[in-house]
Amino acid sequence: MAGTEEFVLFAKAGGNSFGFLLASRSYLYLCDQRSGVPLLKWQHDVEKPCFMDAYSFSDLGFQTDESTTSCVDGYPCSSQ
Repeated sequence: MAGTEEFVLFAKAGGNSFGFLLASRSYLYLCDQRSGVPLLKWQHDVEKPCFMDAYSFSDLGFQTDESTTSCVDGYPCSSQ
């Protein structure tokens, strides 16, 4: 990444109030306000990233075992 990235999307992510997405023309960042760094940085090839959205696994019909599902740095993926 040369220069400065301009963010074109800010969206809430996850079932808690801590997670959010940031997207630029080249990258998607999954962030948690409790962490000082992005949890995930992904280089995407989406033509219009301002139309991205985030869904939890349960919203998509997946069943997860809460005891084995956790996010980076040990933060739970859903609110307790």
